[in-house]
Amino acid sequence: MNVLVRRSLRAAGSVARSARAVSAILVHNAVGGEAAAGEVRMSPKRMAILGWVLLMAVVTSPLHAAKTPQGPADQDTPMARTGPYVGRLLVATPRMGDPRFAKTVILMLEHRVDGIGAGAMGLIIYRFIGQGPVGKLLDGSGATVDGATAEKPVSLHFGGPVEGYLGFILHSGEYPGTSDSRTVKGMAEGTVIVSTDVGLLAKIATGAGPKNSLFLMGYAGWGPGQLEREIAEGAWVLIPGDAGLVFGADRGEALWRKAWERRGLEL
Repeated sequence: MNVLVRRSLRAAGSVARSARAVSAILVHNAVGGEAAAGEVRMSPKRMAILGWVLLMAVVTSPLHAAKTPQGPADQDTPMARTGPYVGRLLVATPRMGDPRFAKTVILMLEHRVDGIGAGAMGLIIYRFIGQGPVGKLLDGSGATVDGATAEKPVSLHFGGPVEGYLGFILHSGEYPGTSDSRTVKGMAEGTVIVSTDVGLLAKIATGAGPKNSLFLMGYAGWGPGQLEREIAEGAWVLIPGDAGLVFGADRGEALWRKAWERRGLEL
C-alpha cells in the first residue's frame, strides 16, 4: 500500500468513522443549491446511490483496509513517488470506454514502472459531489471546531473509484505543509501539495488555510503495467502538470477541454 493511502487511513478517520458526515453532504447537495458554471452536478438519485456505496465502504472496511488489486503494491519506495508519470496530468481521450473516467483529468501522484511497488495512483480533478458544513465532515475525527466554524461550508469532490472512504486534500504551495503533507514532484508549472491532514479542513472553511484547495474522497489506482497499457490503447494522454489547471476556474467538461487542447506538448 502506498504512503498516501496509509496516511489517509490514519488521518482521514473522520470519514471512515462517520458515515453520517458523507451522507449529510450528499443530502445537502441533493436538496439545495446550484452547481457552479461547468461543474458536474449529480442527480439526487445518483448521489443517493453514491452515498450508499460510501456508507457501505465505511461500515464494512476496517481502518487497516486490505490492499486493493487496482492500486500499487504494498511498499513505499522513493520510486513510487518519483516515477515518470508523477506530477503529470492524465487526460481521458474520447476513446475512453469506462464511464467513470469519461472526460476526466487526473493529477498523477504515484508511479513506478516495475519491481516492488509497481503501479500508479492519482486523483480526479473537479468531479464535484456536494457541499456541507465542515463540522459534519469532521464529526468523529476528534478534531474540535467552534459553533461558528462548524457551520462553514466545505466542498467534497470524487477523487476516484478506489477506497472511496479515504480523504485527500490538494492545496497550493504558498501554504506550508505538515508531517502529513508532501509536494507533488514533477510539476511543470506551479506547486501542488497533497495532504491527509483533515484538521486542515477547518482552516480551509474559515479562509485561514491555503489560497487554493480541493478536498477529495477516493482515488484512481492501477496495477503493474495497467496504466501503460491503457495509454498505449489510446484511452489516455499525458500532459505537463500545471497548478493553474488543478486550481483554475474551469470545471467539469470545460477543464477537460482545456487539458485536451494541450495534448502534444513536450513532457
